[in-house]
Amino acid sequence: MRGPLGRPRVVLLAGVLGLAVSACGGGGPPASTAQATDELPAPSLTARPTVELPELSFTPPVRATTPEESPDQPPRTAVALPTRSEALLPTQDPSPAPTPAQAETTGSAPATTAAPAEPTPAPAAAAPAEPSSTSTPSWLWWLLGLLVVAAVVIIVASARARRAKAWAARLDAVVAETTWLAHELLPNTLSSQDAAARLATWTAYRPRVETLTTNLNEVAASAPEDRRAGVDQLRAAVFELRSATDAYTGARPPADAESLGAVRGAQRWTEEALRTIGRAPDSRPDQPVG
Repeated sequence: MRGPLGRPRVVLLAGVLGLAVSACGGGGPPASTAQATDELPAPSLTARPTVELPELSFTPPVRATTPEESPDQPPRTAVALPTRSEALLPTQDPSPAPTPAQAETTGSAPATTAAPAEPTPAPAAAAPAEPSSTSTPSWLWWLLGLLVVAAVVIIVASARARRAKAWAARLDAVVAETTWLAHELLPNTLSSQDAAARLATWTAYRPRVETLTTNLNEVAASAPEDRRAGVDQLRAAVFELRSATDAYTGARPPADAESLGAVRGAQRWTEEALRTIGRAPDSRPDQPVG
């Protein structure tokens, strides 16, 4: 601001010095000095309203940059302005610089957090997997049901097999006893000529015949459908043979031929029943009585 106003002062100072020099050199009377003094305000007045006053608004940058008019101030302004600008510029430069750095750090931070975020869902997914492992799947129940059904079928089949095997063993026993009755006991009883001997022989083995009839009843009651008819036929034949032999051996002598014929007929029927079952040996229905 002092640059534009300094020029009138310099002109005024130059005028005063010129008047002083002219006064000293001329040695003239003080009237000239007064005249000169009167003339000094003229240039100062003209210097003040000079056109440079409006130039103040237009030329402050030019005056500020010229080093000649303000030798002391330009260094200040020159030093101050660059210092402020430089101070501001670095202040602004580092401030944005850390901001992107922080943004990059922040951007990298989510990436770092995103990496552990991947294993985090893994435990979360494993957590619901625990109840699924503890809970029994449906296919296992189906498998257990099939195993139970298979076990029941096996048990029932085994029980049936055991019963069938036991029944077959009992059938073999009654068939063997019936064979003994038809081919050993009855011929020995009928071969005796003495009625008392016949009665004694039959009476001695009749309890065994009673046991045979009891076993035949039990075997017939538990016989399968495909074997029941043959067992019933064998049982009826043995019952008939026992009754006919009781009548023949218990009759008083002489024994009639009709009673003997009944015994022979029951014997043939028993052998036929044995053949039906498939266990009968060679029969001798026409074996003569001794």
